[in-house]
Amino acid sequence: MTRRTAVGAGALLVGLGLVAALLLVRSYVYIPFLGDDTSVIHDPASLPETLHVCGRTWHKEDPSRQRTEEELTSLYQSPPVVVDPRQFAECPSGACTATVGGPCATVIFARVGEDAYLGYSLSGGP
Repeated sequence: MTRRTAVGAGALLVGLGLVAALLLVRSYVYIPFLGDDTSVIHDPASLPETLHVCGRTWHKEDPSRQRTEEELTSLYQSPPVVVDPRQFAECPSGACTATVGGPCATVIFARVGEDAYLGYSLSGGP
């Protein structure tokens, strides 16, 4: 291997490492330039069974239990915590995180209709 090839391979590895680190950090911290899809309507059947957001694991509820924002606000006494279900999505404000830090939502929601949300329950506890 020539020196030039070795330097190129090293630069590629460093670049891949930086991308991986950015994606990992994005799981815990909001980074706005990577997009926010909390307003996108998702097909309930295509949503994953589990989400890994905020350093925690969340399990999808029964797809037939879709609720409106009004129902959720009435039930939880605050607007629902809506997440982007894509992998490496940001941690929304108010969701339980891997570190304890005050009150948090133990159920988060993905938008599945114009005014319909599907819940994901926290695995474990706060």
